[in-house]
Amino acid sequence: MKQRQRAPTTDDVIRMIQRDCERQAEQVYERLGEVVAALRDGVTVRALGALVGVENEIADLSAILRLLVRTPSGIRLEAPEIPQRRSPKRGDKRQ
Repeated sequence: MKQRQRAPTTDDVIRMIQRDCERQAEQVYERLGEVVAALRDGVTVRALGALVGVENEIADLSAILRLLVRTPSGIRLEAPEIPQRRSPKRGDKRQ
């Protein structure tokens, strides 16, 4: 019989996002390596071509990393529930 998988925890989701960010950063790193190699070879057009799209990839990666910084491990991603303040009962002098 197949066991049911548990739902991912917040920490699981954060780890998955971090691994994806690492993969994206490695891709950008490789592309920048291509730029450096092209410039060393003196082929400016190839260096420029290697840069196409890197700006957007870096912007996307930066946005995700900024969100991750604000979501420390162990903290729920959802907005916290705001406790409701009960109104005092009639004749109750406590508030």
